[in-house]
Amino acid sequence: MQIDSRAVKLFYAKDEKTVSAIYSTYFRLLKHICFGCVHDMAEAEDCAQEAFLRVYQSSMESTHPDVFLSYLCKAAKNVALDHLRMRKPVELDEEDASSTEFHYSDELLDCLKTFLTPIEFDVVTMHYCLGLGFDEIGAALGMTSSAARGISHRAKAKAKSTLKKEEWL
Repeated sequence: MQIDSRAVKLFYAKDEKTVSAIYSTYFRLLKHICFGCVHDMAEAEDCAQEAFLRVYQSSMESTHPDVFLSYLCKAAKNVALDHLRMRKPVELDEEDASSTEFHYSDELLDCLKTFLTPIEFDVVTMHYCLGLGFDEIGAALGMTSSAARGISHRAKAKAKSTLKKEEWL
């Protein structure tokens, strides 16, 4: 659906078909924006729904279509950041800290960001750090699962060779 000034007016007039069309068209985008902040798919969906509801209930009635889409995206990011602020820090027990399970360090993730493209970084972290399947990754990023799998494979090879050069591996 292409958002034009008529669609924006109908949205704020609470036209059911227009609201439904805008929601179904842009929900994945909002969810992806939220996931970038909260790094949890279920929480990202909740944030995206809450953001859409906030915009739906807002009193802004007249706006340019491009501004409307930006407003929707900004609302999603703000809701996700609010959710992050509400999280309480998780304290590790001594038992958890001595676990042999590998934890991804911020330092390693920052290193990956320097040479992977943003989409490669998203796919790699969603798959290897969060344990999401390629179907879920594809749905979140608006691509097929085979495209997500291919990006992951190429990014993994690129990361492996670069990390070996930089003596991470």
